[in-house]
Amino acid sequence: CIISPLGCFSLYSSILDHVETERARPSALVYAFLRSVISSPLPLPGKSVTIKSIFSESKEGVGELTLFRPQESSRLEHVNFSKLICCLGVKLTLQLFAAALLERRIIFVAEQLSLLSSCCHALVALLYPFSWQHVFVPILPEAMVHICCSPSPYIVGLLPSSIDTVLQFGEEMEEALIFSLDDRKFIRKAGDEENILPSKLQAALISLLTGCDEPDTWREDLEMSDVVIEAFVRFFIEILDIYKDFTYPSVDDPSIIEFQTKPFLKTIKSKASRRFMSEFCKTQMFFNFLQEQGDNPEFSLSIKTLFEERYDEIMSNRVLSSKYGKAVSSGLLKKLRFGKIASYAPGKTK
Repeated sequence: CIISPLGCFSLYSSILDHVETERARPSALVYAFLRSVISSPLPLPGKSVTIKSIFSESKEGVGELTLFRPQESSRLEHVNFSKLICCLGVKLTLQLFAAALLERRIIFVAEQLSLLSSCCHALVALLYPFSWQHVFVPILPEAMVHICCSPSPYIVGLLPSSIDTVLQFGEEMEEALIFSLDDRKFIRKAGDEENILPSKLQAALISLLTGCDEPDTWREDLEMSDVVIEAFVRFFIEILDIYKDFTYPSVDDPSIIEFQTKPFLKTIKSKASRRFMSEFCKTQMFFNFLQEQGDNPEFSLSIKTLFEERYDEIMSNRVLSSKYGKAVSSGLLKKLRFGKIASYAPGKTK
């Protein structure tokens, strides 16, 4: 088991796979290899590090293992969205996504542990470039089910054997969302889930994601994941719009980024979008997102994340269109119909 604050899943997987293939070796050799890994610095994004490994064959008896860190320490590379979207369908997925955006309490229930884990991780990954800041337990043991009574936001997964206990908590669970993955329906919900997201943007997402809940239309899960990631990234670009124009360092502490919420909201013409953003701007994940813009070492290294690449691309196109007097498309649906989205449409080949 590898515990780390950085989500370099492919790098960690390489280490564990290397150890697994050498299980028959003496444990002393395994520990020596792991000590070598621990003593080596984590490579910068887009770089690699070479570890001496006594496992590997070479003329000298000591080989090397090269570990590569993806250019972006992405929370997306290990996530498979197919189970979540195929199980819930597009509309229910968006309802739970909307609830997570407002940092509500969400409980998944399923018999299969792998389904619980996959769906919890996929829901959190949909929030990219934002990060879930609260309790996250994809498989919550029955002995710890009292955590569900917490008034703080959480995303947890439960076995059906625990749900009766949770429902007996009564009033403490009134605002919690409980969704059965086996029955594909809500056991309990607030009632406003369908109306949290602005209707036009929600309709655009539904249109773009149509077919993602039909696995037979895709050759590989990876193709579907690309479409899902791109769609939600562009959704966030649409709602954030020119947010950078309203960020500034705090006077008291320049390391803290503050946001001019009211002036920003005044720039949003749609009442539905303005209402949604007024709530979203209050969340802990929005605050942390602003702070990460200045603190993230990947930005200081001039390495752009997927979100930054798409954001700069759209903003640049908008400036060019305005400069040359062309009509500027501000609709999410039109913005999404270029780049990877078009090339990964169901039934099309690369």
